[in-house]
Amino acid sequence: MIASPDHLGASGNVRGAVAMTLGMFGFVTNDVFVKLASDTLPTGQIMAIRGAFMIVMILVICWASGVLRQLNELRRPALAWRTFGEVASTVCFLTALFHIPIANATAILQAVPIVVTAIAAVFLREWVGWRRWLAVIIGFVGMLMIVQPGGAGFNVYALFAVAAVFGITLRDLSTRYLPLAVPAILVSLVTSLAVTGAGLTLGLFEDWVVPAPVPLIYLLLASVCLIGGYFFLVEAMRHGEVSAVTPFRYTILVPAFIYGIVIWGDEVTLLAAVGALIVVASGIYVLYRESRQRRLAGANSEGV
Repeated sequence: MIASPDHLGASGNVRGAVAMTLGMFGFVTNDVFVKLASDTLPTGQIMAIRGAFMIVMILVICWASGVLRQLNELRRPALAWRTFGEVASTVCFLTALFHIPIANATAILQAVPIVVTAIAAVFLREWVGWRRWLAVIIGFVGMLMIVQPGGAGFNVYALFAVAAVFGITLRDLSTRYLPLAVPAILVSLVTSLAVTGAGLTLGLFEDWVVPAPVPLIYLLLASVCLIGGYFFLVEAMRHGEVSAVTPFRYTILVPAFIYGIVIWGDEVTLLAAVGALIVVASGIYVLYRESRQRRLAGANSEGV
């Protein structure tokens, strides 16, 4: 049996849930700026330019905080696996996204919480009660109500999206076993270097253009949001139990709806609105059940 890190606990789950929510907000805001820049720039160029901004900013942060002296801490097998999972999931998801509808690809990707929870229960021996299982599954159903994927779009390329799910799972579980001695900002630096390299590789098959000032500003803002997303994701997976904090990934759908309505004038159906409420409620319930069980366990131990 693999032992869980000793810094996880009830307060850690609260911290992890908050961090996951902030991370999702950073990721979706990054997506907004990238989508705005995609009107004039190809995908590989966007990844490369955004990555260059990120690397410069992260290096400045690392230098100012003095964590560059801890570069030797990066020699961890868990970080290598995490980076591999990050790059693999990015490449696989983009491949799927280029060949199947975005709603279908997104729906497949939202299976991550169920896969992570299953692995945490089976291989990491985390206690996952039936109520938490039910809450995660109900949250997934709520997500399906939002994206409403059509069956016609699923083809062989959907398998690449499935592969991306396992890549993300590998990334998150590896993050959980990074020692606290490894600064989160250094993890973000390694991630940025890896994803930027993937963007440059993708760019070899594209026709690059001279970017205008406005798209560059979009990508600069996207890089700031993505750095925040990476940082808070690392914090979430370090300080909370995987099965408790993972459902809070679903909170990414709330700002996504708001951005879609305000920026692009998207219409929200009643089914999608109900699905969003279910998604948020399921995540909150998972944390409630976890906190309640730990309080009861603590009370019982004191009464012995």
